[in-house]
Order: sequence, then structure tokens, then C-alpha cells
Amino acid sequence: SILLTVRDGLYGWTSERVARKQAAIGRPTYVYLFDHGYPAMEAVGLHAFHASELPYVFGTFDGTPPRWPKVPDSDRGLSDAMIGYWTSFAAKGNPGGKGLPAWPAFKPDRQMVMKFESTGAGADTDFYARHQCKFWAEQGFSSLSGPYPTPTASGPVYQ
Repeated sequence: SILLTVRDGLYGWTSERVARKQAAIGRPTYVYLFDHGYPAMEAVGLHAFHASELPYVFGTFDGTPPRWPKVPDSDRGLSDAMIGYWTSFAAKGNPGGKGLPAWPAFKPDRQMVMKFESTGAGADTDFYARHQCKFWAEQGFSSLSGPYPTPTASGPVYQ
């Protein structure tokens, strides 16, 4: 669908490119995908969206700040795991933690992404394919620093 393609191009592919560049210069790189919708959002036709993980990361299940939706108590386990990962990362620079599934580092040749969803957290090995990263790279956007192509009827033209 067009929405999925736009999401993949704006978030999936660009996240993969930034992570790949950081990992290629030897920086420890950890990438995640929050793919969990919760009742307050799905009731209005939304699933996971940019920043929808914040109530989970901060444990604000009661709708605080006021514009954040209420999160069901049944999601506390997912929230606890996310709080553990974020706290560990802030303290040690590594999101690993006692009792948490391993969060492997992203490597240019092994693109592991931690996926948070209703069933919990786990490493996602299909991120590159699922977000159509190869397609976006083939459109001429293989570098974040440009040059960027100008679309034409016959294909991209570089200036």
C-alpha cells in the first residue's frame, strides 16, 4: 500500500541507512521498532506511530502528560522491559539487562533490530526486507549525503 511504502521510505529505510553508517565506523549501534498498537489508539484507527512508545518507556499508563493516551494495565510487562532496556542503555551504553531478551547490536552485515510488539520483545532479522530497504536504495537514495536524484518520467536524473 502507499501508506506502508511512505512509512518504509521515511522511517524504515532512513533508520537502516543511519544505523548502517554508524555501525560501519565502529560505533555500537542499537535499533528498535515499536510495532504495538494499544486500545486507545486502535479505537481511532491508528496502530503504532512515531513516538507511540513513549508511554511505555516512561511508564505513564494513566495518560500523563494529559495528551498521552491511557495504556492498558495488561501492557505493563512490555513497559517494564522497555524501561529496563532504556535504563541499562543510559547507565552502560548497552541496552542489555538481567532477565531481558538479548538486544544484539546492529552490524552492517547483520542488521538486527529489536522489535517491541504485543507478544513482547525480540530480535527482528527481517527488518531490511520488511521495510523494502533494497527498493529505496535502488531508487537512487543509497547515500544520506546525496546527491539526490530529480525524478523524471524516464527515471531519476542526478544534478
